[in-house]
Amino acid sequence: MTIHRRAHHVDGDLFPEFEPFAEAVQQRRPDAGTWCEAWTVRDVVVHQTGNAEELARVLEAHLVGSPVDTRGFEEREAPFRAMNNADLWMAFVDRMQRLGAVATAARELPGDRDVAWTRRTMKIPWFAEHMREVFSMTQPSKGKRALARKQVAVARARGQ
Repeated sequence: MTIHRRAHHVDGDLFPEFEPFAEAVQQRRPDAGTWCEAWTVRDVVVHQTGNAEELARVLEAHLVGSPVDTRGFEEREAPFRAMNNADLWMAFVDRMQRLGAVATAARELPGDRDVAWTRRTMKIPWFAEHMREVFSMTQPSKGKRALARKQVAVARARGQ
């Protein structure tokens, strides 16, 4: 995404895949195609921003004792689709920072605790792990494409 580089300040220990993802995105035009058919680089960033926001929102609500339902893709991604590219990137970094802060705070709770997520449950540590997996799926490399496509299909079938 043709964006001026800014310091990311995203926790590289918690999200080691963030930096390679950010570099790959910034080396491409927003309207460039990706290996995910029909998705542009911008579409992937919108999706990742919505994922980071939703993961943080759901986990944080659980932490404060007020669980919320997971929103669908259209609802969570719409505000980001309306942004210009520079604002979208800043929102993405902001949502990743928030997810990192919430995931770090959640470490104080038992890791085997279930949290509602898309009509099922996930363990607390899987909120950060889920974001890492999605980063990996959007980093095409030899041998990972088939697995990534399968994971995307499974996620879509589950409504994630």
